[in-house]
Amino acid sequence: MSTSGNITLKKASEANIVGTVDIIRGEEGAVWVRGWVFDRDIPSQAVSIHVYLGGPAGVGVGYAFTANKSRPDVNSVYPGVGENHGFDEKIFTDRTGALPVYIYAINIGQGSSNPVIGNQTVTVVPDITKPAVKFQLQN
Repeated sequence: MSTSGNITLKKASEANIVGTVDIIRGEEGAVWVRGWVFDRDIPSQAVSIHVYLGGPAGVGVGYAFTANKSRPDVNSVYPGVGENHGFDEKIFTDRTGALPVYIYAINIGQGSSNPVIGNQTVTVVPDITKPAVKFQLQN
């Protein structure tokens, strides 16, 4: 697995969130994020992930999804939490150039914060593979 640049990982213990970001990478017209997360208070429940492109929450453009993809390695390290705590998402954007990415885990238990579990500035290049669609109306 490769990443571009350095990923800043944050300790999320104040919110009982456990997780990590494996990849934050800029691609053609998209940002790819991959990792896993669960909440120690309710480990059987999938956690929501919010990703902000262009800045932190309140500044960047937000995208949300659920960390519920299979990650057997999580249950191996944390027996009993289950394996469906992964995320592996490609977020499409028209923005290009250097783009700060912030990834938040949304707390579902006793904690009171939604910690940043990773952030990194990536480079997004224009997507030149999108087909150009033109419509011509016939009378």
